[in-house]
Amino acid sequence: MGAMICKVVSQSPVVMVQSRKQEVGQMAKSTLRLKEVGSANEFLCTLLGGIAEFQFESGQIVTVGLRFTVRDGTNGGQYQDITASDIVLLT
Repeated sequence: MGAMICKVVSQSPVVMVQSRKQEVGQMAKSTLRLKEVGSANEFLCTLLGGIAEFQFESGQIVTVGLRFTVRDGTNGGQYQDITASDIVLLT
């Protein structure tokens, strides 16, 4: 998917989580609530690593590249994950 222009609604506090790519080590994780500019679309996306440590403020405009994945849960359900692969602050 290409980049989207969005308004930041809010950001969760940064937490440290176990890295999936390394057996040992942690990485920063935060959740960003975004609203697509010119649309009613609103969604949550995950920020990982160094990008998660950047503090976004409500009302800022960003362009964001997103990665969408689906995973199977342990109870048979399916879940949609949205991760920011790149984000640039515009205002």
